[in-house]
Amino acid sequence: MPFIFQQSVLDIQSKLIYSVRSSLVRDLSLVCWRWFNYLSKLLSPSKDEFHKKKDRDSAIYCNYRLLHRKEFIKSLKIPLKLFDKNLVSNLNRYYTSLERLDIIVLDNDKDLSLLSLLNELNTHSTTNPAQKIDIKLDIYPPKNGKVLCDEKWLKKVEFTFTLTWFQFIYNSRKTNDNFNWISTLILKLCPRNITIIPENSGFKHLEFYHTISKHNQHYQSIRIENDFIPLFSLYHFIQSPNLTSFKFSLDIKLINELYSQPPIENLDYYLELEKDNRISEDQFQNRLPTVYAKSIWEKSIELLKCNSVITELYMYQLSGVHYTEPCQQFIQDFIDIFSNNKCIKKALLEFKFINNTVLKQILDNNTTLESLTIRPLLVNQIEELKSLTSNKCKIYSFP
Repeated sequence: MPFIFQQSVLDIQSKLIYSVRSSLVRDLSLVCWRWFNYLSKLLSPSKDEFHKKKDRDSAIYCNYRLLHRKEFIKSLKIPLKLFDKNLVSNLNRYYTSLERLDIIVLDNDKDLSLLSLLNELNTHSTTNPAQKIDIKLDIYPPKNGKVLCDEKWLKKVEFTFTLTWFQFIYNSRKTNDNFNWISTLILKLCPRNITIIPENSGFKHLEFYHTISKHNQHYQSIRIENDFIPLFSLYHFIQSPNLTSFKFSLDIKLINELYSQPPIENLDYYLELEKDNRISEDQFQNRLPTVYAKSIWEKSIELLKCNSVITELYMYQLSGVHYTEPCQQFIQDFIDIFSNNKCIKKALLEFKFINNTVLKQILDNNTTLESLTIRPLLVNQIEELKSLTSNKCKIYSFP
C-alpha cells in the first residue's frame, strides 16, 4: 500500500486509536516499517509498547515489528539457536498465515542438529492449504572455523521439509577453513535455490561445487559469487532440468590454455569414471587443465547454446590481481552461445572484452533477449549500439 494511503487511513482512525489504545496495541498488525513509524508518532505516549516488539511466548522476531495478532503474520526471521519443540508447536498452532520463514545460523549458534525440528513444522499455510511456507536458511560459519554440525549425525539424518533458499556466507580471507561439510548439508536439504557468497573481498576457492553439481535435479537457481566454477561443475549445472537462473564466473586463464590443447576422443570413458566417483575429487578443483578439460568445456558451450530451461544467465570473469585477456576463440564461442540460445531472456555479462562489435553480433542473431546488462559499458556506447542494431532488447550499463 502506498505510504500516502497508509497515512490517510491512520489519520482518519486517529480518534479511534486514542480511544482504544490499549486494545489496539494488542491486536493491530502492521504491514511495513513506515506504517509503524507513523503510527508510533500518533501513539507517542504508548510507542514503547510498539517499538521492536517481541513475542514473549516464543521469542520470535518479525520484520514488521508487531506480533500480537500471530494469525496475520506472513514472514518471520528466527535465529536457529531459539528453536525447540515448543517454538515449532507455537508456529503450527498460532501462525496460521505464515508464508515465509527465514532461519539464521550465526557463528555463535548451537549445533545444526536443531534443523531436524523443522520436520515437525506444518509447511502449508493453515488459512490457505495450497500456499506452502517458503523456508530460507542463511548460514554464517563460525569465525574460529569450527564445523557447526556433527558430520556423522548429518549423514544419518533425513529432512522431510522443503527448503526454498539456501545461502552460505563465508569468510574468504580464512584460506584454511574447511567448508566441505556444507556440501553434505546441501545434498541432505535439497534446496531449490542456492547462493554462495563471500562476506569480504578476499579470495578462497570452495571445493564442493562438483559434489553438489552432480545432484542437480532440484535446483532452480544457482548463484556463485567471487569464485570460479570448475568446468565439470559447470557441465553438470547446465544440465539441471529445473534451473532457470544461473550466475557463475570463469577462470579465463585456465580456459585460454584449453584452446591450445587437442580434444580427447574417449570423453565418454572419463564421464563414466566421474559418474562412478572413480576420479579423484582433487582433479576437479585443480586450476591446471586436465586431459579431458577441453572436451568438457566444448560440451558445456554446446549445452549452453541449446539450453531450453535457463532464462536468466549471469556470467562474469573472475576478478584477480592480474587481468587475463581472453583468446579470440573464446570470444567467438561466447558470441555463439548467445547468438544460438533461444531461451535466455535476461543476461548480465561482466567481461572487459565486451564492446559494441561483440554485442552487435549477438543482438543481430538473438531475438529472445529482453534485458541485457553489461559491465563495463558507457552510456554513449549504449546509444551507439542502439543505432547499430534493430534489436529491441533493453540494454543497461552495470555501475
